Amino acid sequence: MPPRKPPCGNPVFLKWMEELRDAAREKNMKSAEGYGKACRSLQNCPVTYTRPRELVVLQHIGEKTVAILEKKWKTYCEENNIVMESPAKKKNKGKSRDTSSLDDNEEEEESDLDEIPKKKKARKTTTKAYIPANRSGSYGILMSLVLAIDNPEINTQVFLTKSELIRGAQDYCDSSYDHSEKGTYFTAWSGMKTLVNKGYVYVTGNPHKYCLTEEGYEVAIAMRNLRPEFSHIEKHPFLHTPAVGGSNSPVIPIQRTPSIPTPIDRVSSNQSIREPSPVKSATRPKSQRFQFWYIDSSGNRVTSLSSASIRLDPVEFTNLRKVEFRFSQRTHPFASQLRLVEETSLARVRDNSGESTLFGFIVEEEAPPTCSKFDDPPISASAPAQSKSKRKTTINTDDYEDISIEEDEEENETLISISQIPTRKPKSVHPIEELISADRTFSRTVSAPAKPSSPISNLAAEAALRRQIGGTNSNRSHSLTELEQPKRTTSHRPAPRLSSHIPNPTVHVHLDQPLPSTSSSTPTTCTTTATNFQPSDAIIYPSGSYEIILIVDTREVESRSNRDKIAESLADKGIKVETRALRLGDMCWVARRIVGDLGGEEDECVLDYVVERKRLDDLCSSIRDGRYNEQCFRLSNSCINNIYYIVEDWQVTERMEYHGLQIMTAKSQIQIHNRFFLKETHKLFETIDFLTTMTKVIKNSLRGKSLNIIPTKYLSRSTYKSLQTQLKQSQPNKEYLISFNAYQELNDKSASQTLKEKFARMLLCIKGMSPERVSSILDLWETPKSLYDSLKDRNENQPLEIELVDPVTGKKRKRSKELFFADMVKGEGRRKIGDALSREIWKAFMGSENTNST
Repeated sequence: MPPRKPPCGNPVFLKWMEELRDAAREKNMKSAEGYGKACRSLQNCPVTYTRPRELVVLQHIGEKTVAILEKKWKTYCEENNIVMESPAKKKNKGKSRDTSSLDDNEEEEESDLDEIPKKKKARKTTTKAYIPANRSGSYGILMSLVLAIDNPEINTQVFLTKSELIRGAQDYCDSSYDHSEKGTYFTAWSGMKTLVNKGYVYVTGNPHKYCLTEEGYEVAIAMRNLRPEFSHIEKHPFLHTPAVGGSNSPVIPIQRTPSIPTPIDRVSSNQSIREPSPVKSATRPKSQRFQFWYIDSSGNRVTSLSSASIRLDPVEFTNLRKVEFRFSQRTHPFASQLRLVEETSLARVRDNSGESTLFGFIVEEEAPPTCSKFDDPPISASAPAQSKSKRKTTINTDDYEDISIEEDEEENETLISISQIPTRKPKSVHPIEELISADRTFSRTVSAPAKPSSPISNLAAEAALRRQIGGTNSNRSHSLTELEQPKRTTSHRPAPRLSSHIPNPTVHVHLDQPLPSTSSSTPTTCTTTATNFQPSDAIIYPSGSYEIILIVDTREVESRSNRDKIAESLADKGIKVETRALRLGDMCWVARRIVGDLGGEEDECVLDYVVERKRLDDLCSSIRDGRYNEQCFRLSNSCINNIYYIVEDWQVTERMEYHGLQIMTAKSQIQIHNRFFLKETHKLFETIDFLTTMTKVIKNSLRGKSLNIIPTKYLSRSTYKSLQTQLKQSQPNKEYLISFNAYQELNDKSASQTLKEKFARMLLCIKGMSPERVSSILDLWETPKSLYDSLKDRNENQPLEIELVDPVTGKKRKRSKELFFADMVKGEGRRKIGDALSREIWKAFMGSENTNST
């Protein structure tokens, strides 16, 4: 006879487990199989357990199953008046104690302790600074950033591009920043994400530029001092003022030779050179950094960029932030980048320092995250008061400490006073001597018409004098502020579309010199672009040192099953082709160096040609979902002159039957409105033949020519188009290209989007809204919050209907709240918002329950 099975030692627990198994089987749950295995384990176990939690020693019974059985056990004990045993106590390590030796008092004390929850002691958290491992990717990046600081006593924030940063970091890292190791997708550049998350590196601009934060500067200095070759370098405090003019360009020179007196012999009758007295001489400020505050919407001073008042630039449609700066620093290089600066006559003393200040606006993309604040200097009692008949302005330059210009309004005299002698010995006659001896009167030449009888303003003399005595910095094209620009006459022309671009106004300021010709090798005009690029800074590819390669987007395929057909067909025709993920366009051509490789962006540039390929079915779908308008706008805004739009036939009869009008409208718009070159092909092979012919034409056109490339550190999405416009005006015979990496970052769809752009896209989703109407709304409300606050105030704090007087007829009419936009937006033509569209916009923001019929 077979051996008898031992009886189950836990029949109650087995019954509960079978109930769980049966319930899971009824619901077709996967856990039914696990419960079945647990039932078999309980059935074969002869050992009796007092509580379900002791069943964890059995196979196929886990913590979740025990938790379910514990709840059933608790209910079972309450129904049968069974006293539940207290859980066994965990003893301290290293001590053994028999639980059976505890007396009744000790058991009662333990049960009481179980009921009282023990409070956990708060751990003392000490944040440790993140130190990158030696020779790692993060280590090399920090070393490259800290070693790029040439003048730490003047500036410790130097912005570097990715290629500049990699070039300096590779010597201090064992792995590559460009290529990943075998079997992984990570490079040494992945350490940049860690540094940004730790707050050691600050990223700004598009294309991205990187600099050290205060925390990163301290860690990088500590790492640098550990290396014996850099241990002798002195540590300087961190300065918050960023460098002006790109990477590795100090604000002012460090070393100065002892001051040598320069005689000035001839002085005209209406000018006087005054020797400074020891009491009245103006002292140069100790700090050369630009001091400013951010100003919020209430007019208060704030330190954060995000809290500053925001407005739209009327020319470039970029976001501006309001700032307040010293009147004495209006000639600082940083002040030249400000927009919409107040006139000098509006300067006022707004604090206890006794110094006048001005308001202006800074481009949000290029602004630091926090302001530098004011260093309140003591008020000098001997400083002369500013009279009504004379206006005095002070110019700070590198060659002279303070040069002030006083303009007598009554006698029309200009008095120039030099408070200190030059601090550098000039090699030849100083420009200020030529200015005074050769020509005794200042004059200016501007592009806008001016009255000949009007007296010279101190601002024109200041701008002209700064360009004459600028020294080594005079060859930089600093941007002019609104102070130096002539006042624009108001035009009745409606505001432009969102997809258009108005070039920045150009102002010529010279001293008795004719306007420069457009064929000049060095541009002498100053525009409002925030770049200091000069043609001499361009990277040059000599003729014969590069090869032309066709780049095809990885998403351009013949079909899903044959993804490499286009690239293979082009290669069979003798064309050098590569497949990459393009962020704009489907095909483009790049020039790659074959001799003298420098590494990084200097080895590859994008030529002035791009192709967008659409099959007829793809064109129809892109028109319906809005991709067509977006791609055309981005292509127009890419500063590529030769844009080709290829449309391939595909199921022509069917497509023209349902979407014939849309297709013909799109083809006409491509040629007339967007000014693209339209090429229609019947099949893919014709497209390949066209690309082959285009490649040969490009090669022939560039044979024997050198290429000029703008370094990435001079590029910014907000100023790139105006920079290209300026270069075409000053040097029409030259083309300035950009690197492939810069092309990718500048034309990224989402990298440079601002809140205003996202708000505009939101408004375009409303039926009936056009770019002109969106532009008219953005003139009044720049953010969704400001618009919603106005709508909420109209909805809650004003009556349902208000009476308005028609300015044309003079009649009174009642207007409901849904007509808010029709009443507030004063647009003409295509910018006008009617009553029906106003109701749609109100419904989109306030909902249908808040609308009332009129």
